[in-house]
Amino acid sequence: MTVKLFQNALFFTAQAQELDATSLLKQDYSDLAAIHNRFAECIAVEDGKLAYVGDVAGIPPELKRRAEKVDLGGGKLVVPGFIDGHTHLLNFGQSLDKIDVGKCKNLEQIQQKIKEAAQAKPEAPRILAAVWMQNSTDGKALASWIDEVVPDRPVYIESFDLHSHWCNTAALKELGITDETPDPEGGQIVRDPETGKASGLLLEMANIIYVWPKLANMATKEEQEASFMRACDSYHESGFTGGIDMAMDPLSLDCILRIKHKMKGKLPIRVAAHWLVRPESDIDACIQQVKHAYELSKKHNDEWFRVVGIKLVCDGVIDSCTAALKEPYYNKTNADVMWPLPLLSSVVQYADSVDLQVAIHAIGDLAVHTAVEAIATLGQDLAAKGLSIRDRRHRIEHLELTDPKDVEKLGKLGITASIQGVHCDPSIMEGWCKMLGDKYNEGRCARAFAFREFVEAGAPIALGSDAPTAHHWILPNLHTAVTRRSGREPGFEGRTTPQFALPLATAMAAATYGAAHSCKAETWSGTLEKGKSADFVVLDTDLFKEYGSGDKEQVILKTKILQTWLKGDKLTHCSYREAGIDTRRHKRRSHRGEDTSERGAVIDDDIVASSSLLTLAAKSLWFVMQGQLGMHSIRLGLWGVHQMRSRSHRSEPTQDQRNFSSRMMRHPRTNRTVFEMS
Repeated sequence: MTVKLFQNALFFTAQAQELDATSLLKQDYSDLAAIHNRFAECIAVEDGKLAYVGDVAGIPPELKRRAEKVDLGGGKLVVPGFIDGHTHLLNFGQSLDKIDVGKCKNLEQIQQKIKEAAQAKPEAPRILAAVWMQNSTDGKALASWIDEVVPDRPVYIESFDLHSHWCNTAALKELGITDETPDPEGGQIVRDPETGKASGLLLEMANIIYVWPKLANMATKEEQEASFMRACDSYHESGFTGGIDMAMDPLSLDCILRIKHKMKGKLPIRVAAHWLVRPESDIDACIQQVKHAYELSKKHNDEWFRVVGIKLVCDGVIDSCTAALKEPYYNKTNADVMWPLPLLSSVVQYADSVDLQVAIHAIGDLAVHTAVEAIATLGQDLAAKGLSIRDRRHRIEHLELTDPKDVEKLGKLGITASIQGVHCDPSIMEGWCKMLGDKYNEGRCARAFAFREFVEAGAPIALGSDAPTAHHWILPNLHTAVTRRSGREPGFEGRTTPQFALPLATAMAAATYGAAHSCKAETWSGTLEKGKSADFVVLDTDLFKEYGSGDKEQVILKTKILQTWLKGDKLTHCSYREAGIDTRRHKRRSHRGEDTSERGAVIDDDIVASSSLLTLAAKSLWFVMQGQLGMHSIRLGLWGVHQMRSRSHRSEPTQDQRNFSSRMMRHPRTNRTVFEMS
């Protein structure tokens, strides 16, 4: 058996002690001697596994004799394969099919992007774009502005917050929207204040009822598979060998299983999944969903695909005042938790009893408190069995605003803090702080994204992206977690709560060992250790040598991914071929986000036209705002609520709309109608 000996680079092993607070945070990480046991001089790979990790002088003679040397050329850094601690793979793949107008600063730049896309493919029946920043057009969106550059085909431009769609006249016509069409309940067809005519902007329920069904019906199973494989391809380019798919639903599951069958039991990357469980007023109905997840976990439990637990959503997001807070928002409103503590505790206890991990979305400090208290109820029964909560690997997602007392308990219990550096990017924090009524890094905003405090309290951490609600690229994510500066806009001034910045080694370990540990995969992945799978990434820069203060802070952003290895095989970013799936017609982006396709961002009818919105609609989560129900932004790939308005008139729904609105449920506490989550 051939042995490959990789050397002439620094090898960061990400050993388990990286997550030990006492050894992790109280060392000078510029002094490599202080953490020498986390580094190696070489690794040997044989039969897909690491046969040796250590000093060159210590290589066993027999292994050295058979080894084929791979000289990495010096100045490189090798780390374990990255594992995205929180993602939505199918949704992410579908999001790659849209024109990204997020960096357009004004109307003229948006028009130019749309015009170029239309010219690139004149026969395409429609054009889809995304990441429209409303401030780039001063909050206005007129169909006539897009008609100026594309008058003959429908154009749909999705907003950055996913609340709305900006349509041209042809798109409004395709949707069946006229000037007389009444606003749907909870939504708005924005109109010209002078003429009363539909302006082209569809908000909230108008977006959901009209745009989603139209675009959702365009995706076939084959196109879903292509989207998933493109997502994996993009993850390979960014150095990922695995991911934790949060809030998996039947659509995503079916897609993954079809691909796994075509690839003869394999997948392009390892996937651990948490099954979405929706709140019901009847505890038995909730438990039944957990039982279904348990059956799936027994059926799907191999190294490539595992159903490891359930996903529960406790609140919304701060940006739209739907996260549950201990103190009100700037406008004196507040949101309640979606899962009352008694109901949440019962579901957590049952899931734990059948050995399922629990992941709880909790962003506001009240929601985090509720999640911690629910998991804490496991303590007595586990202690009687000689176990602890830390052993069970339950986790809380996001934890954007936290109370120090809850952080202390989080660490004491050993609950995993699932964090996303990209969510605290300074360039997107203005609205977050505004909703709390505080200035940047002051008041409650001084408690934002307390990553370092989680670690110091003793909580395991796992770093993720929450793609597609944020970019999946690992290096900007690490950059923001470590520097608290913007990876989205490198020149942006300001740091989000810099006192909570993570040391580089800690963040790197959270993206490798931490993510593996969080889904019980650390026995075969997450670190560079003898006997584990040969999953590793080669970076062009030794970050531990080059990263520092001042200009050196930008080193992480400037670093490139050179190679990604999975089970001893170098990934070539074309794994879809093994599954017989054609993705050539689709737009692709590099790990840095550049458009690498020849065709640009034009969507044919036979191409996956649905973005993350469309499948996320099938697993919507709905939240409560003190007795008033509505919809909130999908920042986390999960849907929330704004205040809804009653309407006395409604238009006759199409069959697509009837099918969509049939997926409705009653909220367990208010008994008001909300959308069902699959």
